[in-house]
Amino acid sequence: MGMDLRLLRSDTAVLVVDVQERLLAAMAPDAAQSVVRRSADLVETARLLGLPVHHTEQYPQGLGPTAATVKSALTAAKAPPALSKTCFSALGAPEVLRWLNGVRARRVVVTGMEAHVCVYQTVRDLCLEGFLTHVPHDAICSRRAADHAAALEMIRAAGAQVTTTESVIFELLGSSEDPAFKELSRRLK
Repeated sequence: MGMDLRLLRSDTAVLVVDVQERLLAAMAPDAAQSVVRRSADLVETARLLGLPVHHTEQYPQGLGPTAATVKSALTAAKAPPALSKTCFSALGAPEVLRWLNGVRARRVVVTGMEAHVCVYQTVRDLCLEGFLTHVPHDAICSRRAADHAAALEMIRAAGAQVTTTESVIFELLGSSEDPAFKELSRRLK
């Protein structure tokens, strides 16, 4: 019998880690564009399906605010204001764990950057806390491809499920009969 890797609407939350303007500028343009688009897709999915969503900002005084496209999606999803942090793991900010427990999440979809630093440390700590963690490889990035590749290995070793944005969205939808299916499938084209 395998581990239950399902994403269930009843206990899944989305956490966007440090998708910030100045940090994006340091990324390869294709990778940065993918993270922004895929993070916004996942936040929009959370909005349409009623899932809790939150986001962090690493030292916003230096790295700037959350990217406008993602921020707009977060605002539409009624996400709380960004949690500002200086620790690399989002769980280093106690508000993140309090929020996850408050929304009764047991499963967390993590997006953001950099994959081998803040995303990895957040995912590792979520796994250590017992959360079933899913990380879409196309919704995280690092400045260097080698760091992204290493991050995927470290994330798997920590016990998280490496997946894709589309896999997460269709898993949460469950059926083409879902009222959100048309809007989300249109968005993914």
